[in-house]
Amino acid sequence: MRASIFLISFIVCLFVDKYKNEISSFVKEWSSKSFLGEFKIPVSLLTSPLEDIRSRHLDMNHIHTLIESFRSYSRVNEDIQVVLRTEKKRPQTISVGKLKGLGVPFEVIAGNHSVHALKSLHSEYPRNPLFAEPKCKVFLCQNTLDNRSAIRALGGLDNVIKGIHRLPTKTEAVLAMHEQLKHESDSRVNLAKLKKEWRVVYCNNTNTLNTMIGIAKKDGEVWDLISQILTGQGMPEKYRPPTTIAKFNQMGGVDHN
Repeated sequence: MRASIFLISFIVCLFVDKYKNEISSFVKEWSSKSFLGEFKIPVSLLTSPLEDIRSRHLDMNHIHTLIESFRSYSRVNEDIQVVLRTEKKRPQTISVGKLKGLGVPFEVIAGNHSVHALKSLHSEYPRNPLFAEPKCKVFLCQNTLDNRSAIRALGGLDNVIKGIHRLPTKTEAVLAMHEQLKHESDSRVNLAKLKKEWRVVYCNNTNTLNTMIGIAKKDGEVWDLISQILTGQGMPEKYRPPTTIAKFNQMGGVDHN
């Protein structure tokens, strides 16, 4: 029995490593094509990623930790990466002004917690250049499914591979997956791409991942109720959102009707 469990675990690890390597190569290829360079960008221009590429929600405790760290050491040691999604041609000469002229948001795809910490510190110390214009790696690409997948994976892999920050909880993952599904067509090909991405970033257990996808696919009033259960918004003060897989299995079995 133990040998069987070990063998299954070993096979699962092999598949997850295979997916991780595939996605790492995919992200590396996208980065090489889309990378513009490093620029100092005013924090006022930097925004959180839109829902279709967001891989996790903000952790306010982590932001407060970064605020104290940046203030104490007067150093920003986080890797901030930004993407601009546009159908316009790449400017011949690259500058922050030229990029701003494209009229699209500077979406932070890695280091979003750091940017929120810097914005707080900039309002407190407006003359300190360290908090006013962080150095960012900037990418430019069209808004396609493959590019969105690469962008989400870039942010997710930063957590998975480096293990620096807390990984998204199952609740955070389901909420993010639901938003991503809203913006991607429900074709078998697209869903297969998303599942490969989610298996690396969110969950490496096939059964659990399928349960999470089943929940994320809900819509209408059913999703509104599930979202309320997951987030606790509008629930009694003593209510605590679910954390165990058993609770997610129960929600995954909820019928649309």
